[in-house]
Parts: sequence; structure tokens; C-alpha cells
Amino acid sequence: MEAPVSDERHTKEGPATFREVFAQTEFRAVYAANTLSWTGDYIARAAVTVLIYQETASVALSAAAFAVSYLPWIAGGPLLATVAERYPYRRVMVACDLIRMALIALVAIPDMPVAAILALLFTITLANPPSQAAKSALMPVILSGDRLVVGLSVNTSTGQAAQVVGYLLGAVIAAHDPTLALMINTATFGLSALIVRFGVHDRPSAMRREYRSHLLRETADGFRIVFGTPVLRATAILVFASMLFAIVPEGLAAAWAGERSDGGVDQSIAQAVIMAANPVGFILGGLVMARAVRPDVRIALIRPFAVLAPLALT
Repeated sequence: MEAPVSDERHTKEGPATFREVFAQTEFRAVYAANTLSWTGDYIARAAVTVLIYQETASVALSAAAFAVSYLPWIAGGPLLATVAERYPYRRVMVACDLIRMALIALVAIPDMPVAAILALLFTITLANPPSQAAKSALMPVILSGDRLVVGLSVNTSTGQAAQVVGYLLGAVIAAHDPTLALMINTATFGLSALIVRFGVHDRPSAMRREYRSHLLRETADGFRIVFGTPVLRATAILVFASMLFAIVPEGLAAAWAGERSDGGVDQSIAQAVIMAANPVGFILGGLVMARAVRPDVRIALIRPFAVLAPLALT
């Protein structure tokens, strides 16, 4: 009989280093796949807003094309995320990448009706919740102790950087050829699937079949936990309300750039800067708050910042 494993060893570990984290083969694979799919996804979001604005000259439809990519997270995100527990993580990640690769290729077909593009974008984003849930659940399996903290921090920072790079590249490329930008996204999803398939070990599903209940019941239990706990409820509502307003400039970027460029700034550059401003601010704000502000001050600033952040849009 094996002796129980004590968590004491984690308390004796020193701070993890980037070298230790990236020494893990599976982490490198997940990190590379994440970076590719994130960058390609943001390139596609910028490209689609340009494509629809060019075809319709409609601010509302251009913004809708951006907003529809977030709708599945609201409509079915919690339900779809639970799928990751029912199947092997690697299989979920690969399947989601291949599905998104195929559907993005359809969006790139010339003269695709706007309604069809919006429907495809909605369907594509339905694959995001289970994919991200599988990757998040896999991280504690790959990394332990302080390595997990460093690994999560690296992933978060890279995700924001990918957003900046993706928006910049997407807006610039789409101004000349939106189809090319979409095909780049198709390629990134294909590469991501290959990296995960051959770089991540196959493991059984996290939830064994005998412990499964109805999918809707499991989702409802999760909602009861979150909204039945005052701190979690307040956090969820705050995050949702803030994001509801914070992403507005990104959705309107193509229209703003098209209507307000005075000729002194290239339209594609204007759109890229508007879309990248939000993630750049996120990165800088995170660095300042983490390094220059004491923890007790950060907590005290939550309430005023919750009001000031959306107020800036007004």
C-alpha cells in the first residue's frame, strides 16, 4: 500500500522559476497551442468587423459581428464548460480546435451572406467554453505547487499580449484582404490541434461515468454555489457588468475608424489602436496594481474602480 502523499513538500519549495515551468513538456504544448489559437482568434475578430463594415457600411452589424463572439459564453458557457469533465481533456481540446478551423474556413468563403457569417461566428464560439475549461483543468495536472501559480500567470499575460498582437495584425491585414486574415486563423487552429494531439498525454475523463448526473443539473448546482455565496455572487455580477461595457470600443472600432479618420491616420491603424487599447490597459494596470499597490489598498480600490472604469466610457 502506498504511503499517502503529503502536501508538506510544497511548503518547502522556493519560488518557481520560468525555467522550471517551461521545462514541462506538456505545459509547453498547451502554452503554444493557447498562444496560437488566441492570436488567430483575435485576428479573425478584427477581420470580421472590417469585412462586415466594408460590405454593409452598418455600424450596428459591424458591432454585432464582434458581440456575437461573446454571446455563447452568456447563453451556454457554463453548460458547455462542463463537457470538459466528461471527456478526456486532450480529446476535447483537439475536437474544439478542428471544429473552429472548419467553421472559420466557411466564413472566409467570398460573398458569404452577413446573416450566415453571424450564425457561423456564434457556432464557432460555442467551442470556446469547453476548450478553455479543458485547458484550465489540465494545468493543475501538469504543474504543481508554485509552478502552477507561475504557469497561470504566464498564460494570463500571454493571453492579453495575444489580444494586442491579434487585433493589430487583424485590422492591418483585413484592411487589404479580410479573407487572408480569416485563413490565418484557420491555420492557427489547425496547428493548435496538432500540438495538443502530439504534445499532451491522453488521460481518462475527470468525471467517471457512474458519478455523472444530468448536464443541466450539474450546471444548475454550479450556479447555486456561485449565486448562493455573497462574495462569489458580488464578484460574478461585477465582472459581468464591467465586461458588458468595457468591450464596447472594441466592437465599434471598425466603424469609428471608418467614420472618424480625418485622413491623417490610416483607417486600419486607427482600428488596430482602438481595439488594442483595452488589452494594453489591462496589462499595464495589472502590472501597476500587482507591483506598486499594497494588497489592502487594492481591496479598498475595488469599489471606486468598479464605478470609474465604465464611467470613463461615458
